[in-house]
Amino acid sequence: MKYITSKGSIYLITTLIVTALSVLFTHKLQLDRSFYRYTVTLPGILALLFLFFPKLAMAQQNEWSGLTINLNQIETRKDSFLIKQNGKEVGYWIWEINKVGDSLTIKDVSVLTDVVQEKFTLHFNLKKMLAEQVDMTMQHQSNSLNVDISRQSPRNLKAHYVRKGNNPLNHTIDTTYTKNVVLRPVVFGLLPAIISPKNTNRTIETFFLSSGSSAMMQLEYVEESEIEVPAGKFNTYKYRFSGEKQLSNMIYTSQTKPYRIIKVEVIGQPLTIELVK
Repeated sequence: MKYITSKGSIYLITTLIVTALSVLFTHKLQLDRSFYRYTVTLPGILALLFLFFPKLAMAQQNEWSGLTINLNQIETRKDSFLIKQNGKEVGYWIWEINKVGDSLTIKDVSVLTDVVQEKFTLHFNLKKMLAEQVDMTMQHQSNSLNVDISRQSPRNLKAHYVRKGNNPLNHTIDTTYTKNVVLRPVVFGLLPAIISPKNTNRTIETFFLSSGSSAMMQLEYVEESEIEVPAGKFNTYKYRFSGEKQLSNMIYTSQTKPYRIIKVEVIGQPLTIELVK
């Protein structure tokens, strides 16, 4: 609304000046009345369009964790990545986004060959900017983990963990946090759509799906970087998403459409995830 008020006021003053000049111009030239009406009315019509168009554009932007997200930059797509360790292929990652109206569905398949396989489906409400439901399965050698998460608000979280195998577990979480808490995959889903990448520097309480615990993480812009991955060369924004004694990453997102993740590095480990297509 501040944008509309400030810009609208400037344009309204400009419109009044243009209208006054139009009246003087048409009077001096003694133009017919129909031309006079159109000339005087047109600036007013333009003013209304100017006032309402930003409002419509802003309807495609939402606040999330103190950052402005351009919802138009979030599109239905499916991206495939290679997971490499010391330059050698050790697995793959598939990241799929399906956007329908105010609903966003994120599907993830992450495989480290002969080590672990993870799959989840996350349902995100774009109007509330909230991950409302997650279903996740993880297979690690002889152990399996099933996780169901549901949320009613950014501070509420209910989860049920069932682990089978050598170390069985049946655990329920039902808690209300004192701060807004973000599910870790949501950061990866929304990061490519941040409006002002270079102004990004936020502390985010982050919930880790596999461990069922939360920690304070720092999301900050690092630099612009041209990188090359199997899918080609890209101009990217580089972010650091890190926390003390937590899984931390360098994340590279594309600067131009299609807006997506191009590369992910695991800080402190020789592990990278690179876009293939």
